[in-house]
Amino acid sequence: MLVPFRKYAVGYDWMIPGGFAAMVEPYLPTVKEVFFSWPGMVSGRNIQLEKSVEESIEQLVADLAWCRKNGVEFDLLFNANCYGEEAFTEILREQVYDVMEELGRRGLFPEIVTTTSQYIAKVLKIRYPQVEIRASVNMKLESTKAMEYISDIFDSFYICRDIQKDRNVLKHFSDWCNAHGKKLCMRSSTAVAFAVAPCRYGVTTTSATSLGRRRSRCSFSIIPTGSADEFRNARTRREKSSA
Repeated sequence: MLVPFRKYAVGYDWMIPGGFAAMVEPYLPTVKEVFFSWPGMVSGRNIQLEKSVEESIEQLVADLAWCRKNGVEFDLLFNANCYGEEAFTEILREQVYDVMEELGRRGLFPEIVTTTSQYIAKVLKIRYPQVEIRASVNMKLESTKAMEYISDIFDSFYICRDIQKDRNVLKHFSDWCNAHGKKLCMRSSTAVAFAVAPCRYGVTTTSATSLGRRRSRCSFSIIPTGSADEFRNARTRREKSSA
């Protein structure tokens, strides 16, 4: 039987009813990554903490340990839109290193770092060459020329949301990434609407969606498999069954 979406990346949240692990566990076989920000550092994810920074860190660490035990990879976010006067300083560099090392000491070193900062990308690429460095959707990359300029410090890219609905654009970006050994990611509000184009052109999609047919505070990255015709037929069957 065709399974349109096989692997997901789940966005971490401290305020999910019932807890993060309980929300994700039913879908664990399809979860490949969890992406999360570090409490106390500015972030592009507008998440409110009900606890202190220290308590929030311990909650995050406990949930990450559960994820690691279950084979889920980590994507650490340094994706603030602005780092202010510390943007290109040793202060920011050491803060980033401290988070990486703290996670490493706890056996939770991330496989991926997503960032808006070329400075952070560069210092991490030098110190941790084994880590995949991903350009955040907040960078609003609207051309392959823009990706080319920073291709020496980023391994994967989010395409700008404003242009990602055009299949020809997706193919152009995907072809460029395939030719340069990069991964293309896409953020969307619904997975089904963009199923055909990503599958056809081999891009990775990201979607904020629902768990168990109800809205949740999690977001998802979807890595589809199969041909465009298979996904188009699967979508048609789903539409007919829900009519």
